[in-house]
Amino acid sequence: MNPLAYKQFLELDRTHWWMRGRRKVYLGLLEHFLRAKRPKRVLDLGAGIGGFLEGLDEIKAEGGRVLPTDIDAEHTYRAPPCVSTNRCCKQQIRDKRPTM
Repeated sequence: MNPLAYKQFLELDRTHWWMRGRRKVYLGLLEHFLRAKRPKRVLDLGAGIGGFLEGLDEIKAEGGRVLPTDIDAEHTYRAPPCVSTNRCCKQQIRDKRPTM
């Protein structure tokens, strides 16, 4: 992705009412279904630019890890510093991308 387009999309993801509302609903549902449970590991499949990573980081157990994965591993390498990344998992997913 073009670095300027990535930066613009990242800003939109952080500030647009739809994106903020979607995160609030999704994370609220996740907390409701988990109740007081705090998983040690959280896998975010299709993490994209990482819009849910900070919220997932708050849901995990103390000392736990959030593992972002995406078919486009470039974006998950830019995950916020609060999030543990797993390059091995991302690379395996990227290698299985269908060829056209």
